[in-house]
Amino acid sequence: MAELTLPEQTLNHTIKSQIDLMRLSVNTQKEVVKLLDEMNKEIVGEIAKIDPAKPKLSKWRKNRLLKLQKQSKEIIGSTYKEIDNTVNKDLFDMSGYIANDSVGVLNTAIGTDIFDVTYTSNQLHTIVNNSLIDGETIGDWWKDQSLTFQKNLNRTMVDVTNQIAIGVLKGDSIGELTKRVKGTPNITGLVGKSKNAAKTLVRTGYMQVASDIRMKTYEDFSDVLRGYQYVATLDNRTTAYCRAADGHIYDMNFKPVGHSFPLIIPPAHFNCFIDPQVPIYTSKGNKPIGKIKVGDLVLTHKGRFRKVTELLFNKSYEKPNMVKIWFEDNFLDLTDNHPILINEYWENAKNIKVGDKISIIENMKGGKCNFIESEVIKINHWTETVNRTLYNFSVEEDESYIAKGVVVHNCRSTMIPLTKTWSELSGPNSPLTKKQIKQIDEDTTTGERMSMGGRLSKTVNYNQWLKDQPLSVQQDVLGIKKQELWKKNKLTMPDLVNQDGRPLTIKQLETKYGKINGK
Repeated sequence: MAELTLPEQTLNHTIKSQIDLMRLSVNTQKEVVKLLDEMNKEIVGEIAKIDPAKPKLSKWRKNRLLKLQKQSKEIIGSTYKEIDNTVNKDLFDMSGYIANDSVGVLNTAIGTDIFDVTYTSNQLHTIVNNSLIDGETIGDWWKDQSLTFQKNLNRTMVDVTNQIAIGVLKGDSIGELTKRVKGTPNITGLVGKSKNAAKTLVRTGYMQVASDIRMKTYEDFSDVLRGYQYVATLDNRTTAYCRAADGHIYDMNFKPVGHSFPLIIPPAHFNCFIDPQVPIYTSKGNKPIGKIKVGDLVLTHKGRFRKVTELLFNKSYEKPNMVKIWFEDNFLDLTDNHPILINEYWENAKNIKVGDKISIIENMKGGKCNFIESEVIKINHWTETVNRTLYNFSVEEDESYIAKGVVVHNCRSTMIPLTKTWSELSGPNSPLTKKQIKQIDEDTTTGERMSMGGRLSKTVNYNQWLKDQPLSVQQDVLGIKKQELWKKNKLTMPDLVNQDGRPLTIKQLETKYGKINGK
C-alpha cells in the first residue's frame, strides 16, 4: 500500500477525531438519561403518594393538584440543574481533548509535533459556557427543557384529573398519570420525549463546542494555514454538489482558491421536516418522523432496510426556508436544502423544477420494493414566520430514507485545514522558528515536505474514484446517459453542474459537449 500524503493523513486524523467525539457524546447521553429515569421515579412516587383525583370535592382535588405541581417542579428543576452541571463538566473535559486534538491535526499536516496548545482552564470554560446553539447557550437550552417538561406535566395533571372527575376516563388517576409520564410500548411518555430532546441537545452541544474550539485553534495558528479543502464521501450516495465540490480549496475566509466553484460549508444539505407527522417507511409500515427511534429499521434508496443510528431533531430552528412539492395527487413539505432523488441524481429541494421526475416508492412485494418516477406538477417556496422544530435522523450505511413515499438523503462531507507549503514555511518570511524548521526537516521525508499544504492525492478525488468503479456503480451515480457523456467527453464532476451547484440536464450537457454517437 502506498504511503499516505500529509493531507491524506490529516483527513484520516479528522475522521478518527469525529468518531471519538461521537463516542464521548454517547457516554454523556447515557448519564443524562439516567438522571431523567431517576426523575421519572420520583415524580411517579409523588403521584402515587398525593393522587390528585382521589378527593370527591373539587376544592380538595385542586389543593392536591397544586401540591403535586409544587413537588414535581422542585424535582424537575433539581434534575435539570444536575443535568446542566453534568453536561457542562463533560463538555469541559472534552474541550481539553479537542484543543489538543486540533493541534494534533495541524502537527499531522506539518508531519511532526512542533505545535502545542496553551489554553487555560478559564479559556476553555469560557468557550463551553458561551457556545451558542441557534442563539442560546447550552445552559439556557437546559432551562428551556426544564420549563417545557414542567408545563407539559402540569397540563397532563389537570387534563387527567378533570377527565376522571367527570367520568370521561375510567380507572384511577395514579395509573393514568403514571402511564402518560412513563409511556407505554406504544406511546411515548413525557419522560421519553424529554430523553429524545436531551440526547439531541447533548450531541449538538458536543459538535458546537468542538467546532468553536477548532476554529479558535485554527485562528491562533492561522500564520501556518492557507485554507481548507472540501472532502466528500466516496460512494454512490454522494450528491451532485458534493461530488463537484470534492477536492476544491478555499482560503481562510472561505473564498475559492484557483477556481470559482461556490462553497456551501458542510453539511451542505441538512435534511429536515417541520411536520412531526411526516410518514417514514419502516419495516413495520409507515411511522411519523416525530416518533422514529434509534434502532428502527427504515427503507433506503437501495430498497433495503437499515437501522436508524441517531435522531437529529433541532428544537427551534430560526424561520427555515421551505419548499412544497406537488406530484400526482400528493405533496411534500421540506426545508429547501433537503436532497431528493430526481432524474437519477440527488438534488436539493430548492433547485427542483416543474417537470422533474422524483423517485417515489410504488409498492413492496415479496420483501422487494419497486420505485417509480413521478413528475413534479407544482412547486411553492416560502419562509416560515416563526422558529420551527426540524426533524431528521441518520441511517447506517445508506444515509437515506423514504419520507411520504419520496426518496431523501443526508450529507456526509467535511472540510480539513491545509498548511502553507514547505517553501512558505521554511523561507525567509517563515512564521516558524529556526528550531521548528529544523525539526520538520529532520522528521519528515522529502515526499512529505513536497506534499505539505497540497491537495489530497488524485486517488481520493471523487472523479478519479468514480473512474475506478465498475460500470454499474458509475451508472448508479450519474445515470446511464450522463455516464456515457461523462466517459466519452472525459468530463469531471464540476463539468456536470452549473455555477450554483445545480446538476446540468442531459439536454444541456449534449448542447455543450455534443450528443452521444452523434444521436
